[in-house]
Amino acid sequence: MSDIRIFNSKNKQVLDKDFITKQNIQDIVFENSFEILGVIKIATNINLTKDKEDILEFLGYDEDHRLVIIEFRENRNSSTIKRAWVFLDYIKQNYSKIKLLITEYLGKDLADEIIYLPRLICIGEDYSKYDSLAIKETQYEIDLIKAVSFNKGIFAFEKVYQSKAINRSLLKINHIKDEQKMLFYNLSEFLLNLGDEVTEVGFDGFLSYRKIRVFLYVVFDEQIQLHLILKNKTKKIIVKNLKDLEKAKMEIELLYGEI
Repeated sequence: MSDIRIFNSKNKQVLDKDFITKQNIQDIVFENSFEILGVIKIATNINLTKDKEDILEFLGYDEDHRLVIIEFRENRNSSTIKRAWVFLDYIKQNYSKIKLLITEYLGKDLADEIIYLPRLICIGEDYSKYDSLAIKETQYEIDLIKAVSFNKGIFAFEKVYQSKAINRSLLKINHIKDEQKMLFYNLSEFLLNLGDEVTEVGFDGFLSYRKIRVFLYVVFDEQIQLHLILKNKTKKIIVKNLKDLEKAKMEIELLYGEI
């Protein structure tokens, strides 16, 4: 579905791609899941359902404390996505069992903060057009991530498809003023037009905007607050009116490529 080339301008060379296996990708992600994907590991290779053959490769939670499962693709013709649907359905239908399992790993306090509306990240070397068609109408949020290995120990991860661009199902903004709603919808349209890779997810009182990782939070208070995430720092921007919003847009657009 896509091609990635890394060019070294100093020596005028294109880095060669290395052969990459499912195990290679798993090893990298297992050890660096938060840095790469913004997902904190809970457990790996666990038997989630009653079927002993159903081994979930990675269970974690993201920057929004939302439950995430990660499945690794053997090759572009494997049935990884369909297999992952089994886990998504099971989590949805067995909330109490899943929460009890998470409590065993994380403790009650953190388990209570988890949002048990799972999303799937599928990671593999490549995908076909049929993969995007297969998940287009699904009820779940699914990200297809392409992983490429280059020589010199360099790995590239690229989001090549997502099943949903907008999910405001958990957003509650009925209490905010009409002028704030107008500013928000203006902002939302701008952010989603930054790129096809942007996902908007609404929660109770705030939204998160994500590429592979979250880069912006919108919080609804007396004014709209934007929390722009820049590497390990967060910049807060207050939006009171259209003038503030236009300034914020300019700053976000300027920094978007660095996020």
